[in-house]
Amino acid sequence: MFPTMSLGPPANLTSSEHQASASASAASSQFNNLPPANNVTSVLTAIRNSTSPNETTRRPSEQLLQSWGDYYTVTSSSNGYLGSLLHIINGGVAPSNTAAVAAAGVDGNVVEDSSKLMAAILLKNNVPKLFSISTDDNNNTNNSNNTAAVTEAVNNEKMIIRQTLFQLLFQGGGANSLNPTLVLHLQLALSNIALFDFPLGWSTLLDDLKETRSHLSKTINLLYEETRKRKIQMPDELKESLENADEAWKRNYD
Repeated sequence: MFPTMSLGPPANLTSSEHQASASASAASSQFNNLPPANNVTSVLTAIRNSTSPNETTRRPSEQLLQSWGDYYTVTSSSNGYLGSLLHIINGGVAPSNTAAVAAAGVDGNVVEDSSKLMAAILLKNNVPKLFSISTDDNNNTNNSNNTAAVTEAVNNEKMIIRQTLFQLLFQGGGANSLNPTLVLHLQLALSNIALFDFPLGWSTLLDDLKETRSHLSKTINLLYEETRKRKIQMPDELKESLENADEAWKRNYD
């Protein structure tokens, strides 16, 4: 992941597996002193401070937000950062923390639209960092020291992000109360997730979208737009499934 320089004895004194483990440990150590990314208050404070005109306040907060996102890429593990961003967008905190809502300043009546929009942009930009982590034992070359606990944490965070983002956009009229620009960033985040997770990680995606009716075609168009923008080849299976779903939607609802 990162090149390392050895000043010690010949390589045969240290196994390659030991070297890989040491390299991963050294890489992850840079995050040891960061505030916890799953603390909604810490993330919201960093977002607010990242727009400060005072550079001594702004720069450390920008670096902190970047480091929380980079954690996924460097360690191939979960830290709850995306979940915190979604809580901010949704104007709330985890149910277990509701007693601290007023003090934390993260309920829907307190979080300003600018911070929600920034959280949505950060979510969209960092989704690939989490969802590109492979938890397939047969294809997990980027995380040789992966443990069952780490794999479970990554899969759990992915599941929470998929469910919460989908509910926020399509269920209970949540998107109707959000800024249209913010909604667009959330839709792009969802499109990115679909490119990584469909069909294996999110096999029910098309069925879930069909239940929302009017949102299906818009999401399909965003998926095509993302593949063109990122100059990547859409998997044939996904392309065929999208075309079939779009045709079915038009027959049933147009």
